[in-house]
Order: sequence, then structure tokens, then C-alpha cells
Amino acid sequence: MSSAVRRYSGEFDDPISVKVNVVTEKEVPLSVEPQIVTNYKRGEYVETWNKTFFMTDLSNVQDVFNKLEPESYGLTLFNNVTSIDTIEINFTGNTGKSIADIEVKSENTISYIDRGEIITFAGVREESEQFGWVPRSNTELFPYNTKSDIDVFDYPSYCIDGTRKIPASSADTLCGEESDKANKSFYNWYFGKNAGIDFNPIKTGGTAQAITGSIDTMEGVSSISDKEGNLLFYSDGRTVYTSGNTEMQNGTGLFGSSSSTQTCLILPRPSTNKYYVFTTSIENGLRFSEVDMGLQNGEGQVISKNNSLLLATEKVAATKHSNGTDYWVASHSTGTTSYSIRKVSETGIGSQVISNIGSTHNTAIGYLKFSPNSQKLACAIYDEDIIDIFDFDASGGTLSNLITITGFTYINGPYGLEFSTDSSKLYATDGASTGVYQFDLSYSSATDMTNHAIQVGDVSGASLGAAQLAPDGKIYVADLDEPYLHAICDSDSLGVKCSFKENFFVLSGASSGITSEWGLPNGVSNNYFSPDRAVYYTNFDRTDTFKFDVLFDNLSDVIGDKGIDSEFSIYKYDNTNKTFNVTPIYTSELVQSTGLTNDMYMLEVPFSAVTEGEYIFKSFYNRGINTLISKQLGFTTTTKKDVLTGNTFGIYDPNNDWYFINMNRAEVPELNNSASNPVSTATINGFNVKSIYTTSGITTYNFNIANAEALGIVSYNGSVLSKNREYSANTAGEIILTNIEILDNQLLTVVYVSTDVPGTSVFTDEYVINAAIKSGATNTQLETDRVFYNTDQNKYEFYLSSEPLTEAITMSLNGGLLANDVEYYRSATNPKRVIIDGELRLGDILQSLYLPKTGLLGSISTTTPLFSWNLASLPLVDNSSSGMFTLEVADYDDTTFSTLLYSSDVEYIDGVNTYLTQVNLTGATAGDEFRYRVKNEKRYIPISGETITDIVYSDVNTFLLASNAGKSY
Repeated sequence: MSSAVRRYSGEFDDPISVKVNVVTEKEVPLSVEPQIVTNYKRGEYVETWNKTFFMTDLSNVQDVFNKLEPESYGLTLFNNVTSIDTIEINFTGNTGKSIADIEVKSENTISYIDRGEIITFAGVREESEQFGWVPRSNTELFPYNTKSDIDVFDYPSYCIDGTRKIPASSADTLCGEESDKANKSFYNWYFGKNAGIDFNPIKTGGTAQAITGSIDTMEGVSSISDKEGNLLFYSDGRTVYTSGNTEMQNGTGLFGSSSSTQTCLILPRPSTNKYYVFTTSIENGLRFSEVDMGLQNGEGQVISKNNSLLLATEKVAATKHSNGTDYWVASHSTGTTSYSIRKVSETGIGSQVISNIGSTHNTAIGYLKFSPNSQKLACAIYDEDIIDIFDFDASGGTLSNLITITGFTYINGPYGLEFSTDSSKLYATDGASTGVYQFDLSYSSATDMTNHAIQVGDVSGASLGAAQLAPDGKIYVADLDEPYLHAICDSDSLGVKCSFKENFFVLSGASSGITSEWGLPNGVSNNYFSPDRAVYYTNFDRTDTFKFDVLFDNLSDVIGDKGIDSEFSIYKYDNTNKTFNVTPIYTSELVQSTGLTNDMYMLEVPFSAVTEGEYIFKSFYNRGINTLISKQLGFTTTTKKDVLTGNTFGIYDPNNDWYFINMNRAEVPELNNSASNPVSTATINGFNVKSIYTTSGITTYNFNIANAEALGIVSYNGSVLSKNREYSANTAGEIILTNIEILDNQLLTVVYVSTDVPGTSVFTDEYVINAAIKSGATNTQLETDRVFYNTDQNKYEFYLSSEPLTEAITMSLNGGLLANDVEYYRSATNPKRVIIDGELRLGDILQSLYLPKTGLLGSISTTTPLFSWNLASLPLVDNSSSGMFTLEVADYDDTTFSTLLYSSDVEYIDGVNTYLTQVNLTGATAGDEFRYRVKNEKRYIPISGETITDIVYSDVNTFLLASNAGKSY
């Protein structure tokens, strides 16, 4: 058939002849087996007495030939059509004429993708309803394909950075950062030539950032962080490095190797502050060293080194035990079929569980990987082109149900291995070569896995190495001596829809030689990514935008030819009706075709559009219609009418839509001076000053102060005295001087607050510097650091016990009154910080006098005190949102509140922002001193998964029970 293009006028004689025109069924042979059987659809029209209407939307056209068809799983361009566009042809008698010439092609090329390769054949223009599984493979693929006269192609698929699919099962749960499952121990990577990645920005909706480290190695590495994502240490199997990128004490000379595939694995020793560093090499086999992070001021120290375990290959992998606390460590002995799997618990490394199964390991190269759900173990044997896949029993540590993939063509051999986030796919890299392959684990036989394998990446000139699942849900792929990593962005999706992107992550300092090598960090498979991803915590005062990167996959290479444009809309979940609303809260601008050809496009969503709740992204495409009539007339179509066709939670489509949740952060409770209304006095009222001249040898002086607890400053000859060291007070209003020499006619002065000023009590805040002053950058001080040296500003800082109610405070140093705004001044960002414009030394005594924001501070005389606090905004309580405050009282010396002596819970009340509770200090005795705070635990119940919580704390205040009066009966 020729490809000539003819021009026909839109005139018709005898419209009845058009109506009875029949197009016979035709078979279109493809370059795959078996042949695709096509079922052609005729163009259909509606006839009136003098007009005929030809449809431009052919989705409702019925088949000319009726036959049984399998269930449709593919893409259909037009669904749920409510109206059909038509072109009118007017008739006079038996003739008619359209408004323009119509281009008619005798044949058209149709393209599709098979194993990443574009296949083109000649055929009619069509819109394909694809049957079978998606996407295409190399056998038994789409045995049925019905056609009409619309172009055939798959619209680009997409995934959105910083989002995920709504969890479909407990195996893919959703949780908040306070959950035990929110483990961020894999959030810092160090690898290659001084390369690294910090994944901590994803906790607040950002993207991973490139960092640098001390490692310079060809292959295996490992790193470990604490649960919150703070780096602890890392290693290349030869040297252990601290979080400060220095060599750890006794951390050199480990028996790993720079040319060993998985030469290092760091694993916590449960319920301790110790860690195991497993190393592998051909020369030394599997060994372990132990690190104690309680030593060297938290920098850690290697306390045991190079203990032998097994003559093993270059493979070591770890996953969680089924009990959720312990771990399994797997390795393989050399020259056998024996897998050695050991339990790691609080008591140490257990004895071997041996599974003699699978291929003999005559060579060492290639990765060993557990799946994220701990149910599979995969092993690559590089030199023999073998991948063994097993079922794993996470309770007993045994392997079973071997599947061996052999006969698959590699240039060199399988090296890197990684499972998808849902453990349904296995990815393999062709070591030191260019290919990345996907194996579908839903098949139960090696033959099916091999026949349906899909090459998802082919990086020209590459030397690929490890593939590693990361905290952001992507699988990163190493490439030797390159300043970037490649990435699989949607690993759960089948075939090319997994979105393999070349040169995806640029490493820091690429121009200075910081590059990837073959290795990426080894870790615990369950901790690769945290289920709190795609959960955003935002402050009420946020004013910027949410930034989402949309990654496109041009499945049929049609963007340039077809002129496709894209738009994105966000839909919010209605937690009352339990469905997503059909009206979008935001719709993006039109993304032109040129944007799609770059594979990635950034969506900036205004923060004002996204309130607290759950959201999905939906995309739709616009393009011209390439039918014989519509193309000539310039008609366009859109998939917008198909967007709201999901079948879960109303309009959610689990195959295509992407999900995220935004939760407003819990507010820090402000401790009140009054239970009913916080005091807002701008200045300290009721200040009184009294002076008396002393007499030699007399230590007691009566100032007739009705409320001795209101005392602020006591000075002798202009020097401020230290309470309970140089003076004390009694309830009779007397001042008793101690430890100083009393001379005649010296001025003794007291400053206090009148008792007729309600709700006020001056607080004397004193601190003696009795330990070395800590130093560091701005805001790196701890809660327990009362004095601190700021290395950014080269200033000493004093931290008040409580936030002052007003700006008015006094400061003295070693009894000398300091000049306000000259020798000391208040911080503009931290209300408890006082900046000292001078030097502080060991032994100095600091005093500050101020009116505290909270009324419960200092000495109290009741065992049933009333605590009060408030929030700046009104909390919301509904079907998804709630919260609870907990007043926590601990011993004064318990700075971490590890043991609560007293507590009281108060649930959120909708629309109420001031709260109070009363606590009975049962068992407390006069002289007991306490510290207290208020915990705010905000809760959100999502569509799926665990309840998400956000926890913040108020300032910490202290009080002293001054008497037993409250115990009277």
C-alpha cells in the first residue's frame, strides 16, 4: 500500500451509499509474536432528512464485527462521553458539501514500545484499547487490539516528587514522624569519591541535597544515623568516620576492601548505644567490629575490631526480624551453596542459620539484597550471569522457593540489585555496562520472569554499579567516575513507567572531582525509606509555595509529533463524606509540549491553597484530533472529562493519581500568668524600693514586707547579694544576712513588688557557673545550657529560667549591676536569651530580676497548684483532627523528663485556646523542687495508615514547694 496523500472534497452523492459502506476486518502483523488481531471500527454518522453528522469523537462507535474480547486493561482516550462533537454536511437533493477539503492518507505509521524499544508499523489511524497487562513486553503481549481512525499512542505517564500512592495495605503503611515506624537511620549517605546525599530536607517537603564526606572508595560503603536523621558515623570497610568527617578513635585498620562489592554494613545492636560494623573481602571473609557511641563525648569509639565470622564472598545484607526489634544478617560462604544468616539482638550476634540452597558461589562479585517487606532475598552472581531469588522467613531466618534467572543476556553480568518500594519488582544493573532491567516478581517461574523482563534504562557510555532504594522512595543507580547518579523514580510501576531518569541527581562539587563510583550505602532493607514520606508539616505562618517536580515518561515518543499539552489539578479529601471533592482546589498553568520533552516540570502550588488535609494530583492532556475530518478542521480534544473517573475514595485512581498530606504543626503552648486571661502588662507595676542603714554585728533587718516571696533584689553597699548564700527572708518581712561582714552605716536595699498588684511576682533568676561553658553555633545550645558561648557572634549568652512577661529585666554579675543595652541586651529571636557584652568565667554568679510570663515559678505554698496555658490560634476538632495536652512534672534534676512524678491530660476543645488543669502533688514535702512543661500532641487520622501525630513542648519552668500548708486537714 502506498503512502500517497489525496485530497477529497467533502461532497457526497447518495448519502445512503455512505451508510452501508463496510470496512472488512484486517489483521496487522507486528514484529512480536503472536500477531495482534485487530478489530477495525467504522466511522459512524447520524442522518436527518437533509443533513448528515459525522462524529469527531468515536468512543461510542460500535464494532462492525461482534466478537468476544478480553477484559480491557489498557488506555482508552475517551470515557464517559456525555456529548459528541460533530461536523455538519449539508445536502441538497442527493448531494452534499462540507466546509473544507479533507486530507486522506492511505496508510499511517503506528508506534509502540517493547522492552524500551520503539516499534513502528504501517496501519490505519487508531485509538487503541489495549488488552492484557501493561506495559508491553516481548511475548504474549496485547493479543487483542481494536482500532478506529484516531492516532494510536500512549499518553505520557508521570510521577510527582514528594508524593506517593495512598497505602493499599498494611505492608505499605503511612505514619507520622512521631511513629516508631518513622525511622530515619538511612537519611545520610557517603560514597564514591567524597560524595554524599542528605535526605533530611524531605522531612519538610524539600528535596535531597548533595553533601561531601571523607570516603574515597570504589565499591561498598555504609552509613548510620539516629532515628531523627542525625548522622552518627559511616565507613568504607577500612576506616570508620565520625559525624564530623574525622577518623573515629581506634577506627582504622578494618579488614574490608575498596574493591569488595558490599564491603561494609553498619547495624545497631538493639536496646544499646552500640553498633556492629560488618566487613567483607576475599582475603578476610566476613568479620565484625563494634562501636560504642557513648564514648568520646558522643563521637564514638571502636571498642572491638576484626572479629572473624565466616570465609565469605563480598556479600552482606540485613533486614528486620519479625519481632520488630532484632535483625538478620545474611552472607554466603565461598565455593558452596550455603547462606549463613545470623540473628543480631541485644545479647549480640547469634549462631548461624544455614540454608543450603541456590547456585554455588565460585565468584564473589554482585549484590545481596533483602526486600523492604523482608519476604524476599535476591543474590547476583556477576561472573556467571545468575540471579537467585528466594522466599525468606523473617521469624526463623531460613530461605526457600528458589527461582534462578539464567540465560538472560548481559554485556558483563548482573551486579547491582534492588527491590521496588512495594517489593513487587526486582531491578538489576549490568555491572560496568549500560543496562538496567526490571523483573516482575508476580510471576512464579524463572522462564516467565525472563520472558517478561523489561530493559528500563540504557545509558550510553555508562559503567553502572549499585542500585539503592533511598528515603525519598527512588532507586539511585551509581555510575563510575560520574558527577551524578541515575534514578528510578516510580519503582512500583511496571516497565518503562517506572520512570528511569539519566543523570538525575547531581553530586556536590562535580568540577572538583567529587563523583560516584560503583558503590552506594548498604543498610537495613526495612529502613531504606520511612513511611512518613509525603507527610508535610507546615507552620501557620508559612507564606511560600509547595514545590513539586513532575517527572514525565514519554511512553510512545509522541510529544513532538502530537503537540500534547498537560495540566494538573489538586483535589482535597472530604473526611466527612469520605471522598475526594470533585472541584479542584488548584489547577496549574498549561504545560507546553516543550516542557514535557525535558522530562521534568516544577509545579509551584501557593501555600494559601493547601490547608490541613489530604490531597491527590490528577493530570489531563490536550491535543489535536488526528481523524480524517477533525485534523483538517483543526479540532482538539482533552482528557479533562476523564479525570474524575477514579474508583477509590470517590475519584481516586490508584494507578495514576499521586497523594500527599499536609498537617499544620502543633503549636507550642504558652504558659500563662493567669488561668483565665494571660497578663499583658507592658511594664512591671508596683515596684518598691526600701533602704536601711546597717549596724555592725546585726544580721537581721525588718523591712515590714507583707509578702517576702515578692522580693527581687537585695543589695549591700550597691552589691547585689545572692539569695540563700548571702541572705534569706522570712514570712515576717525580715532580711537575714549571712556569710558577709556587717559594718556600721552601710546601705542595705531591697526591691520588691507590692502585694496589691494582682497576678505579679518578681522572680530572681540566679545561676552559678560551676562547669566549663559550652560553645557552638547560633541555636545549638541545649535546654540545660544556662550559659553558652556563641561562636558565630563571639558573644556569651545567659538563658533565663522562664520567658519574661515584659521587656524589663535587670542583670547582675558577681554582685555588680550591669547596664541595660550596654553590658547586656535581649535577643530579638529568643525571649529567654540574654546576650552578655563581656566575658564570663567559671565561678561567676549571674542574677536576673524579671516578671515571669507564668505565675507558677519559684516558691509555692500549695500542694494543689493550678497550671494554665494557651495557644495562639484556635484548635480544630473534627472527624480527622484532634489533640491532647499533657502537663508533665518531674524532679528538678530530671532534665529530660524521663520519669514523670505527676501528669494530667487535657483533650482539645474545638474553638478553645486557653486551658488549665490542677495537679495534686501527692507525697511532696516542703523543700522539694520540680520542673514542669506542657506537651501538645496534635493528631490527624488519615485515609489509610496510622494516626499521624506532631508533638511540641512548652518552655520548661521550675518551682519549689515552700511549705506543707497545703497538706492540712
